[in-house]
Amino acid sequence: MDAGARDQMSLAFLKRADDEITEVLGSAAFVTMYLFDSASQAWNRSECEGPLFVVKRNNNPRFQMIVMNRLSRSNEVHDITASFFAECIEPYLIFRSNQTAAGDSDIHGTWFPDPAERQRIFQLLQRLISAQTVMESDNIPSMQSIVKAPTSPAPKATPPTQQQQQQQQPTENPSDPGPTGTANSRNSGAPKLLTPAMILGEGNVPTLTGGKGSGPAAEKAALKAAVVALLDDEAFLDMIHQKYTSMVR
Repeated sequence: MDAGARDQMSLAFLKRADDEITEVLGSAAFVTMYLFDSASQAWNRSECEGPLFVVKRNNNPRFQMIVMNRLSRSNEVHDITASFFAECIEPYLIFRSNQTAAGDSDIHGTWFPDPAERQRIFQLLQRLISAQTVMESDNIPSMQSIVKAPTSPAPKATPPTQQQQQQQQPTENPSDPGPTGTANSRNSGAPKLLTPAMILGEGNVPTLTGGKGSGPAAEKAALKAAVVALLDDEAFLDMIHQKYTSMVR
């Protein structure tokens, strides 16, 4: 009989002793239990041997390790919590449980005649201890606060067609005066470019022959202001884009 079928048959028997048990997570066909005596620093064989089961329960403690004793009606039951410690030292599985408030705990040794079962139970215990450590920690953030929902990638920009370029060009509006204040200032057919006079105002444009704002520094400042303003002018950018499109074709 394989381990899965044996666990299903044993579940009903285990529920007779504890109806909170819902699942058998792992089992071993036979083990012998030992207890470490700290006073004599020696291992003493316990009056307990039989099949071992690792179970899941509805209530706390959520996980337990149970040895169904064939020598008496007293079974060994060990709660698997975050403080549970297990170590595999061949040919034994050493574990510590039932820790008291003072920090004392019993140290048990479990002998497995089948090394594969010992390794399988040890790995299962390690996973359950890790799970209990996460659940019992108050400082572990939830996954919702760590993992952000994936965002859809932005669609790739496609170059506008010639028809779209024509539709995007500004349309004439006779009631809307241009930068110079005249209604027909845009009727020349080409986009109206900003001039230094439009940006700085009449009388504030630096000249090469002197006057207000004369000198290389003033000329550089005026040029910089004009260039910055042109970069914000949609008509200027449309004209540059049309010129570039005609050159690359």
